[in-house]
Order: sequence, then structure tokens, then C-alpha cells
Amino acid sequence: LLDILKYTTQNLEEIAKNLEETGYIQNIFAMFLLAQFREKRTYPLLVEFFSIPGRLIFYVTGNVITEELCRILASVSCGDVRPLSSLIENPKINEYVRSAALDAFLVLMFSGEISREEVVKYFQYLFYEGLEKKPSNIWNALALCSTKIYPEEFYEEIKKAYKENLIEPSYIEIEEVEEALKEGKEKRLSISK
Repeated sequence: LLDILKYTTQNLEEIAKNLEETGYIQNIFAMFLLAQFREKRTYPLLVEFFSIPGRLIFYVTGNVITEELCRILASVSCGDVRPLSSLIENPKINEYVRSAALDAFLVLMFSGEISREEVVKYFQYLFYEGLEKKPSNIWNALALCSTKIYPEEFYEEIKKAYKENLIEPSYIEIEEVEEALKEGKEKRLSISK
């Protein structure tokens, strides 16, 4: 299974080019099985693969990036968030991959592998200096993830990001953030699980 992931990374262009003929999906099965086994040797392979810029990775993974990648990454990370951070903070990486890596922080938090305090500290870093100050889906995801874990510590930064047009209001409206604040921390965290 690990060799399948290595092969896919090394031969991505050829696989994508011949995808209709071959129906290649071994890499998807490998990702899910290795995540199920929580095989940590998968982690650097996935980070390398999903660090490939451009859209080719979408051709060979389908909806995995937007639907399941966060859980796959969290499962094989064994609580080590440094490689996730490298995906999130790299503006050359596809914005949906970056968002999935951000979502993996929530998966790890709600599964008890990292604390909310660790997530808050990292998200604050992202708001202040960790992300490039230009609109992209990573800002949308950061606002949404911050809201899911109760946005008390981020509210002023979220408002500022809206004013700077970094967050797309159709993705998450400021009223949703304010509603989460009104719900209270305990209720918000229980809903988000």
C-alpha cells in the first residue's frame, strides 16, 4: 500500500493522462486502508503527494480532498501537527488541500489527540502571521474552523479578515460567527463534534 502511494506520486502525470483508460484508483484504496490501520509511515508520503501544486492531484483522487482528506491526514498523523502546518502555510499548495489540513486539526482535537488550547494557539498564529493576506479558501476554512471550536479568541481577527475581504461571506457569514458566540462554548463544542 505504501508503494502504491510512492508510485502515484512519482508517476502522477502519466497516471492522470491515462486515467480514463486505466481507471486507476489504487491510490485511493491505499489511502483509506492505511488511514484505517493508522500507519504513520503514510504521513510523509501523503504530505509529499498533496504538496504537488496544480490540479493533477484532483484527477487521481476525486472528491477525497474535499470530503475525506482531513480524516485521513489526522488518522496517520498520530498527533504530529507539524506536517499539517507545512501544508496549511504553503501558498503554492492547492487551497482545498490546505483547507483539508486545517480541518485535520479539528479531527485531532475532537478525537482527543490534541487540546483545544493547541488549536487556538495555532489558529491565532495563522490569523496574525501564518497566512498570506490575500483571499483564498484557506481564509474561509480558518473562519469556519474557528467558529466550530467557539470563536471567542478569534472574533476580532475574523471581523478584521472580513473587512480586508479575505473571507468570502457566502462561505460563512459574520452572523454565523456571532451566533456561535451567543450559543456559548460548551454548546458550540458539543454541536461541532
